[in-house]
Amino acid sequence: MKILLVSATEAELKPLRKKWSSYKKGDEYNIGGHQINVFVSGVGMLPTAVNLTKYLAGKFFDVVLNIGIAGGFKNYTNIGDVVEVISDQVYLEGAEDKEGFKSIYDLGLRTANELPFEEGVLKSSYCHQSFPEKKVRGISLNLVHGKQSSIEKLESLKIADVESMEGAAFFYACHQNGLKTAQIKAISNFIEPRN
Repeated sequence: MKILLVSATEAELKPLRKKWSSYKKGDEYNIGGHQINVFVSGVGMLPTAVNLTKYLAGKFFDVVLNIGIAGGFKNYTNIGDVVEVISDQVYLEGAEDKEGFKSIYDLGLRTANELPFEEGVLKSSYCHQSFPEKKVRGISLNLVHGKQSSIEKLESLKIADVESMEGAAFFYACHQNGLKTAQIKAISNFIEPRN
């Protein structure tokens, strides 16, 4: 199997690179008959979407895995949990008017089932028995939450269990390239006022 591991930062890959150092052959790792490539996309949705799309051009992988860290809500996760993000969406994608927020779907700019979206979210397309049992919903954003009122508003929507800055862009780029995907994240922090 040919596998691509994608992470936003080199720091998120460091433990794997150290553990796998004896399996490295050129730019890839050969483990258990699998060819594993590693790619650092950069932090945020724009670098992830553009850099990953450029990297994937002309390449094929059986599965692409997004690995790294995410923030989690206390009611759904604990620090150190390893979770599978089975769906992701861009948070607050739309417009505001005098009555409040209107989603991109409310505005008629995209339908909720316009490929690669399903019911307004991007979903994992690959499952493996060794993936974490805890399945969560994610949101991707450019500004991670750190203000109590913003956190309470998001929590009241009940649309996500974790947040990251890259997940939706990762799913989108891979789906647009016809690749099977999954996100495996470790909870590094709670979504709470920053300290």
